[in-house]
Amino acid sequence: MCIYLTITSLYITSGELFMIMSLLYAPVGKKVKVINIVGGFGLQRRLYALGIVPGKLIKKVIQYPFGGPIIIEIGGTRFAIGRGMAAKIMVEVS
Repeated sequence: MCIYLTITSLYITSGELFMIMSLLYAPVGKKVKVINIVGGFGLQRRLYALGIVPGKLIKKVIQYPFGGPIIIEIGGTRFAIGRGMAAKIMVEVS
């Protein structure tokens, strides 16, 4: 069962509810799983170099207000990425 919304998708598998959304809208402080990167080759190459690949667990640590960057943590290392990049990273929140 899928319900499509403007920023998220909900689906149920084996009795569990999952949401797929952009990292931009993911909750702060929660670990999420990268599902897809919706962008060109240059963006994908840059994110792969940072270790942001499909299947990887990442944590959104801080989201600064008023258009500031988003701080994410991957394996104990923190990175700052812009909102445009974060909007193109699709993640699964369980």
